[in-house]
Amino acid sequence: MTLAYFSSLETVINNAQISAGQRNVSNSISIGGQKVDVSDAIVNASGDDFNSQVLWTSGDGGLATFDILWFESDQPVILEFRNSNGSPAFAIISVPANTPLVLGADDLVVGQLGADGSATAVADVIDRITVKNNVTGASTTVTANVRLLLFD
Repeated sequence: MTLAYFSSLETVINNAQISAGQRNVSNSISIGGQKVDVSDAIVNASGDDFNSQVLWTSGDGGLATFDILWFESDQPVILEFRNSNGSPAFAIISVPANTPLVLGADDLVVGQLGADGSATAVADVIDRITVKNNVTGASTTVTANVRLLLFD
């Protein structure tokens, strides 16, 4: 199976047009045919209660690992990627509202880059994805409507 996607951006800054990618030309990636499609609403009742929800754990929807991740939210959120092989390892990323996040692998690398360009790291796969509503200071209820797509 093939997954087609488009990747482009356009903007004008200081009267200069900046563009990257191609709007009318699709890229393609071979996928195995399994998918997980999760939509959820994460509610912050007071604006500062930072509710979170596990969106996917390895094995959910028949998928133990994934090759492509696509995620979007209509509110700012924080995504937590976990690997629990041995001691749990985490990676956390902030995702702005209405800005898709795409990952081309399920590798979670724990370590750091050395000053000489070397890397001391242990790679394993993401086995849980959690989303946290990151809207702060609102006096009313704020709901983050999120969607996660995983393909093998």
